[in-house]
Amino acid sequence: MTARQITIYRSDRMRDLYVFVDAATTLDVLPEALRRRFDPAVPVMTLALTPDRHLARARAEAVLTQIASVGFYVQLPPEPEQLPGRGDAVPEP
Repeated sequence: MTARQITIYRSDRMRDLYVFVDAATTLDVLPEALRRRFDPAVPVMTLALTPDRHLARARAEAVLTQIASVGFYVQLPPEPEQLPGRGDAVPEP
């Protein structure tokens, strides 16, 4: 698979909620309910994504497959126990 130009947007309303779309499209590809929840969207970056590229919290191949099949990829906020330093037992004094 060749590189695909994608744009990543973050939600201004919900921390750590991101949407990845093809750079040639707009957020109109999102279902109306998701678009309402996501607005206002803030563009974060546009990049050339290949299946072997490292992403912080998603597999690039999964992102590309999802964009190709439905037009977008949603990266949800992590569960509290997945955050560094969260969910750890508090040490006894």
